[in-house]
Amino acid sequence: MSEISSGANTSSFVSSGEMKSSPFSSFITKMDGGNYEMWAMQVKRTLIAHEKEHLILEPEPVQKVGKYTTWFKDNSLVMVWIVGTLTQDIANEVLHKESAKDMWDSLAATYSQARNETRIMQLHHDIHQMRQDGRPLHTYYSSLKSMFERLNSYFPACKCEQQKAYRDMLMVGVFLSGLDSVYESAKNQMLTSPSIPPIDEAYSRLSRIPIPSSTVLDTTSAMLATRGRGGSLFARGRGYRGRGNTPSRPVCQFCHRIGHTVDKCWQKHGRPAVANQTVFTDSSEQPKTQHPVSSSELRADDIISQLRHLIGDRPQQAPDPTTSTITTAASASSS
Repeated sequence: MSEISSGANTSSFVSSGEMKSSPFSSFITKMDGGNYEMWAMQVKRTLIAHEKEHLILEPEPVQKVGKYTTWFKDNSLVMVWIVGTLTQDIANEVLHKESAKDMWDSLAATYSQARNETRIMQLHHDIHQMRQDGRPLHTYYSSLKSMFERLNSYFPACKCEQQKAYRDMLMVGVFLSGLDSVYESAKNQMLTSPSIPPIDEAYSRLSRIPIPSSTVLDTTSAMLATRGRGGSLFARGRGYRGRGNTPSRPVCQFCHRIGHTVDKCWQKHGRPAVANQTVFTDSSEQPKTQHPVSSSELRADDIISQLRHLIGDRPQQAPDPTTSTITTAASASSS
């Protein structure tokens, strides 16, 4: 093992060959202070699997003879492993510790939240408030399981079978209660069965249920459906000419309104020069549909009212020649 230093590569002070053999080389998220509980649980389990957990639990041997050489080598290796799972800043805090146990104890004293009742209560609250809310089933399941794992990391390992059964029942109960209504029938079957399945089995059953595509709306389609829901109201304006909201009518991909395409969208390209060819409903502040009509079909006061609506009724602006021309033409027609 190469010498420990506090330079730029302090989190990797071993050769590449040694790091490839590290059981922690696949760690995706390093310990950054906020995830200590989950990190500590994973490190401890890994060390147990490699029969080296005693190096973070037991003090350095007093006698420097006999098996001390083996301890010294294993201790140095575990120190390398631990540092490799830390972010750069946190690694710098423990690089000069003399043993893996000193590293472990220092990190626990600094970052452990084992007695953080506020954090525990927040996790309880977040877990019971979690809902699927249209997310994929596997995403909802993974998020909930992750939160339960974080909560369990604050408590000692459960050795009582009854206590473990209670935790499992609570977990599956929260999972089922947060499901979307599309799983209502399957959820009721599980809750009324003689024995409620564990959460893993419950998820497995639900994931095999075929969900009709008609029950899952694409976000864009849902938005268009919501915007077009008032299609029947288009017939209530003075400019209605008998056109219904039929499926064959175009939908603008820019403003999502029905009745025109994007190349004719007023919101994108501005108003056309001949403003009296567009009719608005009287009951809305926004244009609903566009229907070409002749000026003879409108009274002069109708045109003036609509033009004022378009320009925001701002008298301080200079008169628009187009407006004056249209008003004169419309007045002549109405007379």
